[in-house]
Amino acid sequence: MIGRFLIGETQNQGRGIGRKALKEIVEIGFKQFGLKAINLNVFDINESAIRCYESIGFKKMNHMENVYQDKTGRQWNNIEMRLVKEG
Repeated sequence: MIGRFLIGETQNQGRGIGRKALKEIVEIGFKQFGLKAINLNVFDINESAIRCYESIGFKKMNHMENVYQDKTGRQWNNIEMRLVKEG
């Protein structure tokens, strides 16, 4: 399970840094640790992160409603995603 994956500085977002880092994490998980699958969670409003994860091969699995409420009262939904090792 990837617990938290952030590219915090705005000027570094959208430059492919996250995709490259995540590919490395996935490779380490599969090759060095022998994992068969890797899961992560993402809020459904984070469309750019979802696109990044899908471009690497993660698939949407479960959708959970209203897992977080922000200061304005807006409810956020969670998507569990999974990448299964090929072969």
